[in-house]
Amino acid sequence: MTAIQTNTELIPFRMHPRVFSALGADLVTDDNVAIIELVKNSYDAMAQNVHIRFKKDEAHGNILEIEDDGIGMSKEIIEDVWCIVGTPYKIENSIVKYAGANRRVSGEKGLGRLSTARLGNCLQMITQTNGGICWEINIDWKQVARGNDISDCHISCKVHNDKTLLSDSGTLVRISELNSHWDDSKTHELKENLSRLISPFFNHSSFNISLSDWNDSDDKIVNITPTEFLSDPKYQYFGKVDEFGNISGIYKFSNVGKETIKEKNIAISWEQIHNDNRDLQNRHSPDSAECGPFSFDIRVWDIAPEDTSEISEYYNIEKRAVRQSIRFHKGISVYRDDILILPKSDKARDWIGLDLRRVGRVGKYLSTTQIVGYVKITAELNSKIEDTSDRERFRSCPELDEFIAILIAIIKAIEVERENDRIKKDGKLSNLFDEINADELTEKVVAVLETSNDSSSIIPLIEKHNNTLKTASEKLQKRFVYYSRLASIGTLAHMLIHEIRNQITVISNFLTKIKSVFTSSTDRKIRTKHSRSEESIQALDRLAENFSPLASINYRNEKFETILEEQISYCINLHALELTSRNIKWHFPKSKTRVAIHPGDLCTILINLITNSMYWMSSVSKDKRSLDFVVEKLSQNRVLVKVIDTGPGVDEDEIDAIFLPGVTKRPHGIGMGLTVASEIVAAYEGKLGVEIKEVGKGASFEFDIPLSEKESD
Repeated sequence: MTAIQTNTELIPFRMHPRVFSALGADLVTDDNVAIIELVKNSYDAMAQNVHIRFKKDEAHGNILEIEDDGIGMSKEIIEDVWCIVGTPYKIENSIVKYAGANRRVSGEKGLGRLSTARLGNCLQMITQTNGGICWEINIDWKQVARGNDISDCHISCKVHNDKTLLSDSGTLVRISELNSHWDDSKTHELKENLSRLISPFFNHSSFNISLSDWNDSDDKIVNITPTEFLSDPKYQYFGKVDEFGNISGIYKFSNVGKETIKEKNIAISWEQIHNDNRDLQNRHSPDSAECGPFSFDIRVWDIAPEDTSEISEYYNIEKRAVRQSIRFHKGISVYRDDILILPKSDKARDWIGLDLRRVGRVGKYLSTTQIVGYVKITAELNSKIEDTSDRERFRSCPELDEFIAILIAIIKAIEVERENDRIKKDGKLSNLFDEINADELTEKVVAVLETSNDSSSIIPLIEKHNNTLKTASEKLQKRFVYYSRLASIGTLAHMLIHEIRNQITVISNFLTKIKSVFTSSTDRKIRTKHSRSEESIQALDRLAENFSPLASINYRNEKFETILEEQISYCINLHALELTSRNIKWHFPKSKTRVAIHPGDLCTILINLITNSMYWMSSVSKDKRSLDFVVEKLSQNRVLVKVIDTGPGVDEDEIDAIFLPGVTKRPHGIGMGLTVASEIVAAYEGKLGVEIKEVGKGASFEFDIPLSEKESD
């Protein structure tokens, strides 16, 4: 029988040398990312210039070189930092100071050597500090992978006597036996990706990237800069988010060539973002975000053929190049202390889920293919926003949820402004119907026939009118999507009301039975709870009754009488808790005005106006929030209702647009509230409008409805 060993034995961890290739494949997701990581090492080394070269060598074949004029490495740094896998050196030395300047390092995980292993089999590195010894390091990654244990693996390090470096200090990384074929298309893609590396918030003159590929001579060096037209967006929203999560910035709408058509300030409070986002409400404070302050610059283009043609002609570049540049830079790029951290590769461009928002939603939502966005955070002020080891996403945390919610609100703001500007260009719905008749075409054809027998002159007129019809048809199709949605809501409302009333009947029968059983009960708690249950049933029944108009088509042929002030009170009570929590005071008259309108219709109008006011008043200080209802008799037959708040108000140039379907400024709105409300008012031969006030002086919506016959007498 074999004796069982009872002594404790310490078994050391061991690492196979293949870890370099394995981690390189997992953490460095593509070749562009690998080169970016090496360029970031040059940035961390306080380089002012870094040059990337693709060369052909008779002895070693194709070679990739990355050379910088940074501080270089000493023998001690090579041994104690570069040769240690997972060293905490950069974490402990997060700020690099040199020649009176300093930078916060961009890397912490040691991806540089993994990047070289991904790019090629052989590495030669030549490095020198200012006035120090020049060292040469050589590694054969294939030979390293053949070892049995990483402790048996070594680098070759020796003094380098030849004058190789172009500056007095710096590092040259030379990679041979490349694993990928770098053709013109791939090097062009690299140039575009490198142009994203440094943020537009940064002084680019202090860090320059250049590249020469196979076709370039030594004296032909391309400086890496973003394509010129990327600084000339059609729509732009830029500004800051403060430490509490409040957004403030400037929106610009411009022609190609940077001619500004419109410019306005846009502010969105954290309270608005929080109250409009259910995912935030249970886990995050409405008072302040915790993700930290940051800056943003969101640039948007229309990318229809006519739009890209306009850019192509102005900047003298191919239309294909316009789309290609936007594609390479698309999405929202996040920079920590001015260096790109996300996204690195194409698969991570939609990391906030912009494209997913567009699926099955009404409204004009932007896709990542139209956006080139820049966001600047700092390691100090946004410490919880951390990227994962593979540099393709952020670590999940509450602060990240807030960060994304704020970015979505920023995107939504520019979507709203863009859609409003496009609506002004497209015209109102009534004008679109004018475009689908042939009266003007007929007049022109008759005029041509009267003056000439040349029928060929008519063809251009027909072609022009045909294009007008196509454009009008497309616009009408977009608009009627919203009305088909209303029809779906009516069907859904019918199902819900039917189900609510079925369940009310069952519960009411049960309560009746309970009441008969406990008729003689003296237990106050039982009687109180039974009474409250009956009140809840009555409230559900009233709710079904109020919203039954949505489920009916012909109900407006009937006659109704509703007490206006009672319905205002009812709608206020529905939102009393929310109004109180937001510190909104409300006032309405105690009179009793009888109006000839279904109570559900009146509630729909009032609730839309109340919820809009609640949202927008979240952007003003809590001590200045009030909601007032005013009732004024217009004539013997009609009454005017005003809903007045102390929010930011409505811009004069937006008044027409806000009543169109799909137009909304709320981050998660669908732009149907005011459309539905105005249509209901119109059904009672009235009009819903907004009073023009100075911006910042609040909003005053007003609508007129018919008085009942009794009130009119």
